[in-house]
Amino acid sequence: MINMKLFSKEKQGETQKNSSVAKKSSVSKKGVQKTGVVFSDSSVPKHLFGVVLGPVVTEKARLLATFGVYTFLVSTTATKFSVTKAVEHMFPVNVTDVRIIRIATRKRRTRTGVGLDRGYKKALVVLRDGQNITY
Repeated sequence: MINMKLFSKEKQGETQKNSSVAKKSSVSKKGVQKTGVVFSDSSVPKHLFGVVLGPVVTEKARLLATFGVYTFLVSTTATKFSVTKAVEHMFPVNVTDVRIIRIATRKRRTRTGVGLDRGYKKALVVLRDGQNITY
C-alpha cells in the first residue's frame, strides 16, 4: 500500500509547527516507562535531542528518588555531560552528579533458536538538596 500523504501539497514540517510540545508514553517489559516530552527542533539544542529517553520506573528507582537520585533511560551514545545538560534543560533543577550504567546484551533462547536481548544505558542523576523531579 502506498502512503499518499507523502505526495500531498502540504509539507510535513508545517503540520508539526502547530504543536511544539507533545507527550508520548509506553511501558516496556523491563519496567522502564518510556515517557518523554517531545519538543520541536527549535526549542531543544541538537546535541541534547534524544539523550534522555525516559524515566526508569521500578521499586529501586522509586526508593532512590526519595534520596534525590533519579534514574533515566538514556541513549547508548549519551555522556555524563550531555545527560546533565539534557536534564537541566528538561526540568528546572541543578544536577550535581551523574553515574552511567551500561546494561549489556544477553542471549535469550526462543523456540526458533537463540536471539539477543537488547542492551541499554541508564543514568543515575543526583540533584542538589531540596530539589525534586515530578513526572
